[in-house]
Amino acid sequence: MLEDLAKAVDELEVPADGDALAAAFGLRSRLDAALAAAVATRVAAMPATWAAWRDGVLSEGQVEAIVANVSEATADTYAAHEA
Repeated sequence: MLEDLAKAVDELEVPADGDALAAAFGLRSRLDAALAAAVATRVAAMPATWAAWRDGVLSEGQVEAIVANVSEATADTYAAHEA
């Protein structure tokens, strides 16, 4: 699925008119919302990471790096070490 999305984005040519730009911004907002929901779901299982993000110790970029690199296979190990 994401490969198809990447290809579509690579081939996308957005006209520089108001309607097309507004539609493109709307699509970007929908993608951002989906990513935020996925990050929140992953971080919910990482209480120390969630607390550090909430308290400003970790930035959004740091949290994104963590959730992108902690796989389902390594989530339990990460959870054990974050506490």
